[in-house]
Amino acid sequence: FLDPGVGVGAGSVVRRSGAVLSVPAGAALLGRVLDPLGRPLDDRPAPEADTLLPAERPAPSIIERDFVSTPMDTGLLVVDAMFAIGHGQRELIIGERQTGKTALAIDAIATQSRQGTVCVYVAIGQRLSAVRRVIEALRDKGDPDRILFVIAEPSAQPGLRWLAPFAATSMAEWFRDRGERVLIVMDDLTRHAATHR
Repeated sequence: FLDPGVGVGAGSVVRRSGAVLSVPAGAALLGRVLDPLGRPLDDRPAPEADTLLPAERPAPSIIERDFVSTPMDTGLLVVDAMFAIGHGQRELIIGERQTGKTALAIDAIATQSRQGTVCVYVAIGQRLSAVRRVIEALRDKGDPDRILFVIAEPSAQPGLRWLAPFAATSMAEWFRDRGERVLIVMDDLTRHAATHR
């Protein structure tokens, strides 16, 4: 399901542990390229996590959430002037292939990371060459010490691709719970939906 090295296959006898799947969280994850379980993909040692959080956590109720009242600068004048995106808001970037959706997201992450926002880029089933270009662009244009990359490559187990957005959200919520502003970009949820099929 999550690790081909475990040796679980058709007909294997498995037992549940009773434990909830957890992912590492903490400041040490910033600047790193990790898989959804927090394992390093950047040829560096595993990060020293402050804690482990459940991969899926209940969302705060509507009453617990703050109002969306602070504009979020994307770095693109046309977007900032016409579509005022706010901190705490969800926004779907939708369009045909090769129309600049990822470029818009990269600009927003670069701008926000330079302004001190913690940014999480989640690549779900993206080609590694495309992911490398995104990582290089964000390290050049943004503040790499404020960006976490969570990568579920196309060759990853389906369970890892399915887990990626949930794990990245839990990792990001650790910062939110400490009063940090956080921007999460999931590229792309179409591939996540395909994992369910």
